[in-house]
Amino acid sequence: MNKTLKLAACVASVALLAGCGSGAALTQYNNKYVPIPAALMVKCQQAAPPDYATYATASWPQKEQMWANVYATQANNTTVCNQRFTSLQTWNAQQALLYTGPASPAALMTTPTVTGDK
Repeated sequence: MNKTLKLAACVASVALLAGCGSGAALTQYNNKYVPIPAALMVKCQQAAPPDYATYATASWPQKEQMWANVYATQANNTTVCNQRFTSLQTWNAQQALLYTGPASPAALMTTPTVTGDK
């Protein structure tokens, strides 16, 4: 009886292993990495100073207030814009790693270097 079970298990194993090799070929997918257009990766431009005609006729305290408003708006817009683009550049680099593969596991933990004015 024990010999019969061993023989049946052996025959079943051979049948299963033979079935694995005769299956259909695996489908290979070729994904293409499409980077974000370079125009979207450019830092935000600064806003223009106050209008000349308005500025020329304004009093000294009004001129100071105009410049303070321009500075505050530019500082806020630049900060928000640069944070957005830094996140976008980080995401873009991580997506590239999915297709090119990291040089090491530590490469997954690094973020890209942002060049230019901060």
